[in-house]
Amino acid sequence: MRLRYLWLLFCLACGTPEPEAIREVQLVTGELRYHADLERLTLELSLPDSTTRPPLFLGRLMEPRRSLPDRRYSGERRGVLPDTLTFTVMDEALSATFTPRLSPVYVDSIPDTLGRDTTVSFVTAASGLAENENLDVYFRPRQGGDTRRIVVTGPTRQGVVSIGSTVLTDVEPGPYVVYLVRHQQYRGQNGYVKVSLRTEYISAPRPVIIE
Repeated sequence: MRLRYLWLLFCLACGTPEPEAIREVQLVTGELRYHADLERLTLELSLPDSTTRPPLFLGRLMEPRRSLPDRRYSGERRGVLPDTLTFTVMDEALSATFTPRLSPVYVDSIPDTLGRDTTVSFVTAASGLAENENLDVYFRPRQGGDTRRIVVTGPTRQGVVSIGSTVLTDVEPGPYVVYLVRHQQYRGQNGYVKVSLRTEYISAPRPVIIE
């Protein structure tokens, strides 16, 4: 009887545990972009109000772009695109790291001369486009005028772009600069932080002649 009484007192002293606070998932949005000709990598992030510290981009603190409540930050790195890209969102209670991916595209295999009445195919990447990717092919007149854009949407099986004989029929003959932009939507979640990034890899330009 005495033992049961002591156990009852112990339970009353301990009380019921306080329920753990439920944390809301915080959304981080932004843009990640690499210019191959400039060897310039940039990241723009918009953070929720609950964050209290600047994010890290490749191990460096990002710079604030605007004051509260717009909590926008930017980071930049010059040089060859790193094999691994990381950024970290921090506050007093958590540290969430993300590793988005940029898929390179190249213009080296585009012919020097393109005919408006012929179909041409060229390699632009080591792999095809994923379902959440698309590739823009831009033709910019070197002597001024409107830029023509051709959109290739994923998924594709190979990193090859084909421009049919009817695509360039309304493009004026002359010298152009061609460059490629590969778009992807990166989404990830780490703990209570969810990320949605628009990523772009912009190729170096290549001069071509359209006949």
